Amino acid sequence: MKNFGFQRKESAFCCNLFFTILSLVLMVGGLLTGCGQNNAPSALAADTASQNTSATSESYSMELFAMDTVMTLTAYGDSAQAAIEVSAAEIQRLEQLFSTNLEDSDIARLNQDKQAQLPDEAISVLQKAVQLYQDTNGAFDITLYPIIKAWGFTTENYRIPTSEELQQFLQHTGIDCITLDVDIGMVQLTDAQTEIDLGGIVKGYASDRVIQQMASYGVQSAVISLGGNVQTLGTKPDGSLWRVGIQDPDAPDECIGVVETANQAVITSGPYQRYFIGEDGTRYHHIIDPQKGVPAESGLSSVTIVSDSGILADGLSTALFVMGAERALQYWQQRRADFDTILITNDRQIIITAGLADCFQSEYDYYVFGE
Repeated sequence: MKNFGFQRKESAFCCNLFFTILSLVLMVGGLLTGCGQNNAPSALAADTASQNTSATSESYSMELFAMDTVMTLTAYGDSAQAAIEVSAAEIQRLEQLFSTNLEDSDIARLNQDKQAQLPDEAISVLQKAVQLYQDTNGAFDITLYPIIKAWGFTTENYRIPTSEELQQFLQHTGIDCITLDVDIGMVQLTDAQTEIDLGGIVKGYASDRVIQQMASYGVQSAVISLGGNVQTLGTKPDGSLWRVGIQDPDAPDECIGVVETANQAVITSGPYQRYFIGEDGTRYHHIIDPQKGVPAESGLSSVTIVSDSGILADGLSTALFVMGAERALQYWQQRRADFDTILITNDRQIIITAGLADCFQSEYDYYVFGE
């Protein structure tokens, strides 16, 4: 692998001994034991309860299915139940606004009619998607929905589109096909064959909203997993940091490392989460290269983003995967104040950025970039 000026860190602990997965394990949805698993989580929230947690700390948990995935919400404190019930309603409201799977959602209506007047928050999310497209030179692109459908990732009726099909689809992608009039909340798809999908960013937005809802109810300690997109509020009730396990891309039911964190989102993208096997034995995954219309081959098997912002972490986990290690690290250098990242290469090299040097641990050797 190219030398980026890493500082190598040797393993300091054994993952199997370090992790104590207690009664609440935020690894929801099926493990990837076969093809086309839609609900595979992106991270494991490990040790989410603590033997040292005060016995007087009241907790409340809820599991629900929304946005095509299983979600788990856990909060501590006297207002935990009320905060979680309101948060669950908020998730369902956002699904009705953003989901492409609901025919009467606002985004589905936009795709059908090619124009729609949307509420301010939908405009705000679209603006964020446009900004990410521009900042990542198109590595994050919400206009790939027809291509994702062509591969069968929306229905699990998998197929391999021809190169001619893909070239035709690619003529109708790119953020230039979207016009936003922020003043009146109007969105237009200027190409009749363009459709958008906010699935690569909306769970991150939803996790931000849930954390905001819980805080407004006075909750000071919570952890949520929206399809494996983990986000924390405060610390654990005993004052210690949350420990979020990062899935091993080669064994997604195991961890390859852990991040200790508070008040942050930890979101991972990888080709092991959703895929099918073609007749030729090739694995085709759901992270599409916007330039080619095919599953991205970037030399990476996993990208984790750690950030104060769930919506940013969600979008960047996809974008940096598409970029590959070299471009991803260059991008981080330009925006290191906004996020940190954990990259795992196809040959199982683990690279973390400098902001995680004091809060990441693994039983494997890893490299620190940017110190």
